[in-house]
Amino acid sequence: MSAYEPSLLNRDEIFIPHPVLVERTFRLGRTISAVRLERGAECSRARLGEIRTLHAGETVEVCGAGYNDKTAKIRCNGEFFFVFKGDLSPDPLH
Repeated sequence: MSAYEPSLLNRDEIFIPHPVLVERTFRLGRTISAVRLERGAECSRARLGEIRTLHAGETVEVCGAGYNDKTAKIRCNGEFFFVFKGDLSPDPLH
């Protein structure tokens, strides 16, 4: 079995949404890791970028599906990321 399983990555979700439709807003209860989405050559297409640290207390907006069923697309401080759903605070701000 190969270490890379392409079926686990939904490439259709690797884009920067415009307009942004915010589903929920959360304040992070703890520091988490997130994969940044970098804008590609095409307007809305993106690519997976570096792993960043998002700190406890930062506000994040859930704005789409992740690249698989365990992740979500979020916006934090104007940038888009993929994060694990389990890392999001269970208490929405609104």
